[in-house]
Amino acid sequence: MTRVLIHKRFQAKPVQGFNTKAFLQTVSEGLGQAYMGYAFILQDGNGERLVEAEYGLARVAGEDDGEQPFTIRTKTAWGSVSKMVTFTAAMHRIQVMQSQPLGITTVPATPKPSLLAPMKAFLPRRWQQMLHPEFADVTIGMLMQHRAGFAKTQSAPIWERLKNGPETDEGVGTRHYSNTSASMFQSMPFFFDPAFAQQGEEQLENRPNDDYNALIDIHGKNIYQKYVQENIWQPLGITARCNDADFPRKNYAMFYASPSDTNGKKVEPDPEDPKCAPGGWILSPLAMGQFVHALTATNKIISAANYALMGNTASTSQRLGWASVHTFPNGTGFSHNGARWNGMAKAEMIVFPNGFTAVAASNSKPPENSTSFNSLFRQAYEAALTTP
Repeated sequence: MTRVLIHKRFQAKPVQGFNTKAFLQTVSEGLGQAYMGYAFILQDGNGERLVEAEYGLARVAGEDDGEQPFTIRTKTAWGSVSKMVTFTAAMHRIQVMQSQPLGITTVPATPKPSLLAPMKAFLPRRWQQMLHPEFADVTIGMLMQHRAGFAKTQSAPIWERLKNGPETDEGVGTRHYSNTSASMFQSMPFFFDPAFAQQGEEQLENRPNDDYNALIDIHGKNIYQKYVQENIWQPLGITARCNDADFPRKNYAMFYASPSDTNGKKVEPDPEDPKCAPGGWILSPLAMGQFVHALTATNKIISAANYALMGNTASTSQRLGWASVHTFPNGTGFSHNGARWNGMAKAEMIVFPNGFTAVAASNSKPPENSTSFNSLFRQAYEAALTTP
């Protein structure tokens, strides 16, 4: 099948000391026609968009809502990049509680959220009782550093995993990247809203364990979603959905098995399992760029001091949230990638040493051995620093 280019827009603004054209060229040429559609943005430390790139289709002709170009405003899936939203929400909650009086909250046996607080204290009450002893010393900070002893992926229900104990050879305390490090914040309803969590406990007090486990899990997910919407998306003026791409004006992406596929997958809401983390948020590259700028360069979500704990350049092994650390000629950077549906959606978020940030998202599985967004972003950054 011959690939027909439907949409293509590349733009680079000149800036002193950084060759934005070299950045754009390195990434766009490296991507070629590897995706059905993609968009990426490079921003400076003030949030100004220096590079914008749009390519291809968000949906092909014949889909329910018709053909749609992939633009920086297309609502698309971010996979595990969403983990940074979750970790930021956790840090926001900790920051809010830092200004409160010391001691427990108004809900009995629930301490103030902090990096040193035990994970156990925020779990549903029945899960606390059956928690494996080796998980008892796991703190919120250890979760955010991927040191809680969880495997990268695991299909068993979280309540069973908490009972069974650590899943890595190294055990609790050793950094081991895990999707569960973020999704645990959906399973700790007493972390984000202890009063509402307690209401759920009282309503489920006499339910059998199977019902309790399923319903308290959904209760925690709803608490998480509400917190993110009210404390991250709404203050930033961002429209984001959770496992639901049915946005107004139909500017959303579908997801394809290859750049030439004609039968896309649409993200549909699942009212029985409203999970977002670690990979469910749907929003545009423009909005995700706005989020990462607000996180790393403003006090709109968390303070600069608290972000410095997340992007810890002095001791990168102690960083919070960020999956990867990178060494550049002028300093240290951090990144997080994402994928869904066996690679039909791929995404990237990266923070560079000079305060620039970049995000990218796509909607098809690329050919084997294609160069990743992360690798191209890093190559492009160094090219932009060294090319006149």
